[in-house]
Amino acid sequence: TWLTGLATWVLGLGSVLSFSTLSDFAPLGFMGVDMNIFGLADFTVANLVLPVNALLIAAFCGWGLKQSIADQEFPRSTQVWRRYWRLTNRFIAPIAIGIVLVDLLF
Repeated sequence: TWLTGLATWVLGLGSVLSFSTLSDFAPLGFMGVDMNIFGLADFTVANLVLPVNALLIAAFCGWGLKQSIADQEFPRSTQVWRRYWRLTNRFIAPIAIGIVLVDLLF
């Protein structure tokens, strides 16, 4: 656990120093990416991690969640609403999130 803590501290230190000492340091500059450590972390989280997370949540809710659990979550909703919610999470949301992910990355 101390090794994980040390790695987290070093990565956090790089992010903090991106605002002062390492503001001109671009770790991927040799690839034409002109971002410092904080910029890389921000880009990765905002443009990759969040859309992939949303895609996985929609896929789980649409395909992995049992109908009985969804019925418990929407006890007063009509059957039409439950079917719409399921259809949206199975087909529409993953396609829309995939389009957003492709747009953000390319």
